[in-house]
Amino acid sequence: MAFRYSGKNWEGRAWNTPTSLRSFGVQIDEEYPSRPRTSDGTVASKTHDKVSPSSDHRPRPTSGPGVVRAIDATVTVDQGNTITEALRQSKDKRIKYVIWNRRSFSPPDWTWRNYSGAPHDKHLHLSLWPTQDANDDLWQLGVDDMVWSKIGDPIGDKEDCKAVHAYQGEKVLRVQDVEALFDADRTTILTVSRLTDLLMELDLRKANR
Repeated sequence: MAFRYSGKNWEGRAWNTPTSLRSFGVQIDEEYPSRPRTSDGTVASKTHDKVSPSSDHRPRPTSGPGVVRAIDATVTVDQGNTITEALRQSKDKRIKYVIWNRRSFSPPDWTWRNYSGAPHDKHLHLSLWPTQDANDDLWQLGVDDMVWSKIGDPIGDKEDCKAVHAYQGEKVLRVQDVEALFDADRTTILTVSRLTDLLMELDLRKANR
């Protein structure tokens, strides 16, 4: 199941999601490609709205077109522990609160607390602040051997990179054979724009073999 980032909710109201939320969805899918997907979600169902009318899954404002600022991501226990702890330690200014496995945290103290609502033991919940809607900074999700970059930023050096994911909006460029790219470019630093050129060059080489 792919995350939905826009559409109409059960009321027939148009809704969409901010850049801050879409960037999280794109990045978690790339960094954890084998994770389960059964509880993935953004916009609330009719039942969810009835049970939790103040949830950030409900499009705001509550009449007319709205914005959804919450996302549920299905994870295993190990994945959930890793991702939520990475989020907690990052103290990302976009985070309003996180719920995972009967616990939650929020700013300003970022301390885990017991959570008495739905257990959230199959998916993590992330709610975001509306003031950060346009923030597309890279999320810290606990994958140490993966390097992310936004278009135009330096990716890193040959020694550090095992995999590269370049992010722009909802588009992801994924490269596994980073060493070949460095060898092709004969440099120690890559930018994402140069990376796209190298991908095209490598594809042409393969086609001409």
